[in-house]
Amino acid sequence: MRSMLLPALILAVGVVQAGHAAEAPPRAGRYTMLPSEGGFVRLDTETGIVTQCLRESDADAAAWRCLPVSTPDAAAAPPPSPFAERIDALEAEVARLAAELDALRKLLNPPQPPPEQTSSGRASAPASVGGEAIERLFSLVRRWKGAPPAETAASP
Repeated sequence: MRSMLLPALILAVGVVQAGHAAEAPPRAGRYTMLPSEGGFVRLDTETGIVTQCLRESDADAAAWRCLPVSTPDAAAAPPPSPFAERIDALEAEVARLAAELDALRKLLNPPQPPPEQTSSGRASAPASVGGEAIERLFSLVRRWKGAPPAETAASP
């Protein structure tokens, strides 16, 4: 019997609540209470939990016992955040600024092409003055030994 009473009670609360919502002015309380058989039904307007409160005995001084009739739906979508649009706009701005920063880094530090290789596998131009001096020294040693001179780039 009680298993049939609870769904009927929930339906009645919804119907009565809909009727009262059209007539009643806005209220400031968190809970809405409606009389029911042997007690009352309490609706938590913030969480949506419905509880049925009954006296434990017929005596006036008996304690009230409230049992949950329903729990909030865990699969229900959370209420929309008032900051959701602002967060989305800020995320888009951060992505745009990151792209601009990458473009500026490429302009300030362009990738260097690899040095051109000669047929002997050596770099065509020395990287520094010391490197140029060593290349000239090796070229002189090759000439003294009678080996053909290595291909070197003309220095400016």
